[in-house]
Amino acid sequence: MDDTDWHQGHLPPQPPAPRQHSKRSATAFFRHGDPARKNKRLWPVILLSGLVLMLIGAGLLVPDILARKNRQKAEAALQTLFYQATAPVTPGIPSPPSAVMALASAAPELTAAPPLRSFATAAPWKVNVTRDRFLSLRKINKDVVGWLTIDGDLDLPVVQRDNTYYLTHDFYRDASSSGTLFLDENYSVVPPNENLLIHGHNMRDGAMFGRLHKYADRAFYADNWLIKFETLYEAGDYAVFAAFSMENDIADPSYFRYAYDHFDTDAQFMQYIAAARQRSVINSGLDILPDDRLLTLSTCMGENSYFVVLCRRVRDGEALSAVELKSFSTVY
Repeated sequence: MDDTDWHQGHLPPQPPAPRQHSKRSATAFFRHGDPARKNKRLWPVILLSGLVLMLIGAGLLVPDILARKNRQKAEAALQTLFYQATAPVTPGIPSPPSAVMALASAAPELTAAPPLRSFATAAPWKVNVTRDRFLSLRKINKDVVGWLTIDGDLDLPVVQRDNTYYLTHDFYRDASSSGTLFLDENYSVVPPNENLLIHGHNMRDGAMFGRLHKYADRAFYADNWLIKFETLYEAGDYAVFAAFSMENDIADPSYFRYAYDHFDTDAQFMQYIAAARQRSVINSGLDILPDDRLLTLSTCMGENSYFVVLCRRVRDGEALSAVELKSFSTVY
């Protein structure tokens, strides 16, 4: 090669590389086989894997489905026991023999000092006999203290023991992730506190208080503004007037202390009502007086979050139509 060839970019002729293409192809064929045949062999493996995954998924879902069906069956049985009983015992009228037997285990007549503020429950409060419709339920579970009804959405017994047991047990005292609605251990139905607090789990399938958060929706509130709570000794209708979510952290702006079993003064009670209305996603025009009785429903929305619904008891002689008119007298 002379200098001219080098400067023009030419290189001396190179001997051709040995041809090995056909040899490699044959080797690859015998080593890996026909790709089309290999894909055909993979299909059964893929199908089998998919079937295994489906069986695993079914194994995870079936227990939840069965638990839900069993719970619904148990709840239906309790509703049958509750509603097939005779009419509630009217205070002051002699009770039938079955109720008289229950009277023997009832608490004695209680007396109390004059209340420090206005309060609807008379003092002393006379204990009535256990209402007939609770007698069958008490044979199953003596912790029962009431029955809560939100027409078309909830119809369940309420128990009271402590604030932990019924988080993990059903009405029959069997282990249950749904738990049972329960009255807070710091409250009483005999005599009744001026505010009663009921807890329940927020279940994803809508069980227990799984629908409580729907009170944030105006349409749901309009259809479910009235809640019935019947205790062992009396029945009451309650009108919802406030609902809100909150964080159970005193440093959080949304924090609100709703667990009051009593109020020391009328002013404290009315301040509580005003603060609840301010936080509420419900704009209710329902009037509330210092001697009104309250019902509070609470459920968890997260690790430290709660949704709370506040209700005012319908007063003696107050027409439900008038209560409804007051509740929706304001404009959203």
